[in-house]
Amino acid sequence: MSESRILEIQPASTRGTLLTALIPTLEAAGVSCSEAHLAGIFGHAFTFSMSRTGGEVWQLANIEWCFLFRELDLLPLRFTSFDAVLRGARPAPTAEELRGMKGGAWAKVVEGIDRGIPSIAWGAMTAEQKSSGVPGFEWSLLVGYDARNRTYRARHLPHEPSWDVPFDGFGYTDPVQWYHVMTPADVTAVDGVTLRKRALTQAIEYAEGKRFDPPSGCNPVDAIGFAAYELWRETLFRGDAEPRWALSHASYLGWAREKAATFVRELGLTEAAEAYDTEVAALRRLEGVCRGTGSPKAWSPAEAGEAARLLDDALRAERNAIQRLAAARG
Repeated sequence: MSESRILEIQPASTRGTLLTALIPTLEAAGVSCSEAHLAGIFGHAFTFSMSRTGGEVWQLANIEWCFLFRELDLLPLRFTSFDAVLRGARPAPTAEELRGMKGGAWAKVVEGIDRGIPSIAWGAMTAEQKSSGVPGFEWSLLVGYDARNRTYRARHLPHEPSWDVPFDGFGYTDPVQWYHVMTPADVTAVDGVTLRKRALTQAIEYAEGKRFDPPSGCNPVDAIGFAAYELWRETLFRGDAEPRWALSHASYLGWAREKAATFVRELGLTEAAEAYDTEVAALRRLEGVCRGTGSPKAWSPAEAGEAARLLDDALRAERNAIQRLAAARG
């Protein structure tokens, strides 16, 4: 195993495995990017989705499975990517092409680790490791290598054990058999004007439901943005949105809009930030209502009414924030 302080690098404690992996990778490259900054440019801070039942929604799936690639050029650390899908809509590589790609990735991962910078890999576990309980789903860090056995040392979430995976043994554990490795390249300057305009455009598109067509996203949902808020409110009044799922949604939204407030303050948009602060306060109160329900699966009429009122407060603040962002974008 390569001896380096890189082996001490831990994934960050945050939401979504993309940020969990990106934050320590950027730090290792000597780049300072806060959690809120990354959540702002990738869209974690602005997205919100809902199902027609008000139940479980994987809020970050569409960002972390596909949309992230649109925004990678807004990072000061550039990446070289190695990508293949064996069972998707696009043509699969031949066996020889796949071997060459994985060999090329090995060389770049090793080069990065020798510089003290990890790489980021999707599903860095073999099918056997997945069956045995190795938690290598989604994005993981590659923090070391064994040149003799041609294995990577992979690490997924904070304070969980790392594991060794063959360099050519992963990319077979999800339905489309996606192999993707992002290796560190150069550090470069990012144009602040471009970053600001694209981030604000993205925030507005999420709110207005224009970022992607909800039914046809890589993780289909029933509504996004303002429409997701409105659908959620409908499910509350019908009594369909169980308090346990409402708590999950409110907790995610509180985290996301807290990052949105920090990010837009970074851009000098104080009034938008204050609107997000108001939204977060309403969502935190909603969390309290959800936690205080007599049943995790059912509302009393009074509880459902209070939850809906707080949701109205949060949605008004969200609309106010987006109005401010639209004016600032021009």
